[in-house]
Amino acid sequence: MCPGRNFAKQEIIGTLALFLTQFEVEVVGWVTLDGKEASERAAGDIVGMVVTQPDRDLKVRVTRRW
Repeated sequence: MCPGRNFAKQEIIGTLALFLTQFEVEVVGWVTLDGKEASERAAGDIVGMVVTQPDRDLKVRVTRRW
């Protein structure tokens, strides 16, 4: 195993925390893989403890907090 994995994990968590304190993330909606609007139903199917690949993308709006 990589000896720097714990440091890398802490860096990722810190970066995400800093991003979420500086920016507001708002869900706009769902879009199918070909660019069309999609319904609000849950993306993909959950079978037991296995999650399938999503069948669409999530559109978000990111704005800077002042």
